[in-house]
Amino acid sequence: MTDGPPLAFSACVVADDDRLLLMRRAFSQKVEPGVWTTALHGHPSPGELPEDAARRRALRVLGLRLDDVLTVLPAVPPPPALAAGASVTSMLVGRVRQRVVVPDPTQFDEAEWVRWPDLVGSVRDGSLRLADWCTEQVQRLDALGLPGTAWGTGAATRA
Repeated sequence: MTDGPPLAFSACVVADDDRLLLMRRAFSQKVEPGVWTTALHGHPSPGELPEDAARRRALRVLGLRLDDVLTVLPAVPPPPALAAGASVTSMLVGRVRQRVVVPDPTQFDEAEWVRWPDLVGSVRDGSLRLADWCTEQVQRLDALGLPGTAWGTGAATRA
């Protein structure tokens, strides 16, 4: 048994051309069906690093092998008002050399590669419906000035 909220990760997948992978959650999902999100989310197994869990999940649900995996926002506990049932989530970025996505149809209905400035603009003007937590993460990353190849520099750590 652990004290506090469980550990989780959310990961952006970025191709060599600096396009970011967005995934539309399967309409059969119980939580936020049909909503666009960043590519990967999950919980590490006991003793597993979030970066290793992201690599494992990328291969299983997207058919992608992640190269460098960087922590761009370390795990932060949720605010007290949201603590019940919430996870302590690290924000990661994983790089891929190929852009052929083979999504697990039980998880995702659609994949799209987008430019970071276009995604930020769509979040700002509300033209793209993202999961609420995903919108918050895009805003936090944008506020840190971490687009494209700049991810993984400065405060980020390499796994």
